[in-house]
Amino acid sequence: MYTVVSGDSLSVIAGRKWNDVLLWPILYDANKQVIGSNPNLIKPGQKLTVPSIAGYSASQLSATRERGRNWR
Repeated sequence: MYTVVSGDSLSVIAGRKWNDVLLWPILYDANKQVIGSNPNLIKPGQKLTVPSIAGYSASQLSATRERGRNWR
């Protein structure tokens, strides 16, 4: 679990946890019910699940990075 603090974004959290800011969609997918429909609107105090990325294949991580790069 991770508790959101002021100044956080999903990409900042992904960078801290996995050293890769583009993996933020993994955090979003795991926490949609907490975050809501807009991944840019996380709020201090929200408790987010931080899943392990150990089970992701290289191609899955690559696709996630692409998604993180191209989200609009």
